[in-house]
Order: sequence, then C-alpha cells, then structure tokens
Amino acid sequence: MPTRLALAHAREHVCESLCKERKPNMKAKLNSLAQAKPKLIILIVIAGLAASQTFGQNEGNKAASAAGDASFNAADRLAIVNLFGACAQSYDAGHIDQFLSLFTDTADIKYVYKNKTYFNGRAEVTRAFTERTKAFESGFIQRRHALNTYAFTSQTDNEASGRVYFQVFSTFGGGMPIVAYTGYYEFTAVKQGSTWKFSRWFARADSPLR
Repeated sequence: MPTRLALAHAREHVCESLCKERKPNMKAKLNSLAQAKPKLIILIVIAGLAASQTFGQNEGNKAASAAGDASFNAADRLAIVNLFGACAQSYDAGHIDQFLSLFTDTADIKYVYKNKTYFNGRAEVTRAFTERTKAFESGFIQRRHALNTYAFTSQTDNEASGRVYFQVFSTFGGGMPIVAYTGYYEFTAVKQGSTWKFSRWFARADSPLR
C-alpha cells in the first residue's frame, strides 16, 4: 500500500509538471517529458525505499512485541516476580517448608549443569536442601541469591513461563562475599485460585555443583 500511494503521488507530480508546460509543439512536450523523467525515477526510488523501511519497521515491531508487549495482567506479573523473591529468601534462610510451599505438589524441579542433573523432583530437592542447610550452618556459610534479567516468554490468566538469571553469593564466617554460582532458571508458574506457584523450575548452572 505505501508503494502504490508513493507511485500515485509521483505520477500526479509528473502530470502537474507536464500540464504547466504550455509548449505549442510536440518537440517542446517531448523535451518536458525528458526533463520530468529523472524526477519520476527519483520519486519511484524514494517510494521503494520508503516502502522497504515501513515494512522493516512493521516486522521489527511485530518481533519486539513479544518481549515488549504490555497486554498482560500486571498484578499477576508482580505476584510471579514476588514468588521468585520468596523462593530465594526462603532458601537462603534455610526454611525448607516455606520454600516447598511455593511449588505445586507435582512440580517438575531440577538442578542441572550441562547434561548432569543433580536434583530431580521434590523428594531429592528436600533431601539436598536439608543436607546443604546443615553444612552451611556448621561451616558458617551464608548464601544469598540475587535474581535479575527477567524475561517472560508467555503469560495467560492461569499460566506463565520464562527465564531469570541468578547469581549466588557466599560469605564464610562473616568475610567478604564471593560468587559461588551463576546461571538461570527456566520456569512455568500456574495460578491456583488467587495464588501463583511454580509447576516447572529448572535451575541451569554455569558451573558444576560444589
């Protein structure tokens, strides 16, 4: 459509140019046409570039709308972000019951590094959580999870999915914190009544578990 409009304007411009030329003989008319021809070519080129730019902009907006789309329920989005915060803080505090309450009863929970899966399912997570909490307490180790770079890939009224980066910091006996792990979470959250919970939660680490 933009190309057709531009060509139409170009033809009208040329016609106006020819009509203004009041030459009595055919030779003068041909001269006017020859002079107008470069203008027509230029206008056609500009129209083509404008159409290409418009098409590119439309495609870009379409592609970016998935990431920048604002047609989601903001309260639900905030509840899911808060769910991540509760997850990180309950783990760091060693509150296993509170941590597990943030997941559905049949949640698919995994901790993975490349092709190796360290924990798989609620039972293994519960065991590992308990063991690691005891080890942290006896070693005067404090873990702190920092979560950022949220990217939601989908969100409906009752389900949402996406990825979140994590960095895990450790302090030993009140010393300076060090980065223990980095990676990202792949998640799916579902709404049960008025409460969001994780139904799928994969922790994909950038380094082996220590």
